[in-house]
Amino acid sequence: MVRALAPEARAASTKSRPRTCVVTLSATRVIGGMNTLVSEVRYDIAYADAQNAYANLYAAMGIDTVDPRGVEAESVAAIAGRLKDGWQRREVAFGGAQ
Repeated sequence: MVRALAPEARAASTKSRPRTCVVTLSATRVIGGMNTLVSEVRYDIAYADAQNAYANLYAAMGIDTVDPRGVEAESVAAIAGRLKDGWQRREVAFGGAQ
């Protein structure tokens, strides 16, 4: 037969239980989430560095998608279209997305 504990005994038994397991699981989840976030930020920084390296390479080779002469007379949408076309041609030429 199972004997029920008196309310005072029940309260005392719950107070004496260690809560370190719950805290450890919560802390592990938080640390795991932070590690994921740090990894994503490091990936983004590496990607930005690679894009910067490409830009420096193109600048060193003298490759310029937009001819700076006459740009003042063009609209922003026209310049954006020329840039997009140049980037797409460059991706195809270097084996990127087609």
